[in-house]
Amino acid sequence: MWAVVPFKGSVAAKGRLASHLSADERHELVINMLDDVLYALTNSQLLKGVVVVSRASEAGGFARRHGVELYADRADDLSGAVVEAGHRSGRRHYLGPHRGPYRARGGWMRHGRPVRDV
Repeated sequence: MWAVVPFKGSVAAKGRLASHLSADERHELVINMLDDVLYALTNSQLLKGVVVVSRASEAGGFARRHGVELYADRADDLSGAVVEAGHRSGRRHYLGPHRGPYRARGGWMRHGRPVRDV
């Protein structure tokens, strides 16, 4: 199983926290969160690999530093980017945010429930 990690970039990230954190603090938060997630995933014994899905220029540095793959998507939103990365790579077993059906150990799932109409 692969983990797919979407990353919008740190510019103007976490905008909903603007009333509580400055732009620099939000930038630092995003950078630390991505580093923490990639560290945890790359140290997992359960995953075959990790791919960061992003068009952000800074994503390449994270991918190199953690030794993970980078996929520059063409989707309009993060969920679409994750699905695109999974399909493009031919990987049908991946972890990531999703709204549509996804392949799990027991078959196709949607919102945590089995589906048959995929």
